[in-house]
Amino acid sequence: MFLITFFIFIYDLKYLLIPHGAVFLGTVWTLAGLWYFNGDFLTSVLSAALMFSFFFLPYYLSKGKWMGGGDAKLGLFLGLWLGWPLVLEALLLAYVLGMVIGLALIFFKRVTLKSKVPFGPFLIIGAWMAYIWGEEILNWYADILLM
Repeated sequence: MFLITFFIFIYDLKYLLIPHGAVFLGTVWTLAGLWYFNGDFLTSVLSAALMFSFFFLPYYLSKGKWMGGGDAKLGLFLGLWLGWPLVLEALLLAYVLGMVIGLALIFFKRVTLKSKVPFGPFLIIGAWMAYIWGEEILNWYADILLM
């Protein structure tokens, strides 16, 4: 999984495109893992549909101006891989990282508000953070809410 997401990360940074073949490979690999390890297939498919819809709707409504279609396909793959509730955590982390880094890039005049910035790398970082530290992050967030 690491090699597939690493390749997508680098490719999107360089070309501002999500490579469809890598997303397809990751999706097939995840489906095979779900089948082999008797994973929660229904929850994973619903999480994938949620992530795909979340990114496809802005893509469709803006005709690709707000977000690319590759992000929707990447969301499908990552949603399938992470399942519920990690998919929501990854999404939140991706948006927070994207916002912080995007604002820093604007502040240091590396990009403008009109610049295209790839979102796939933020999705991948958010997904890996959720995968590795998901439970700890959820507990930390719950502690903050319950203070």
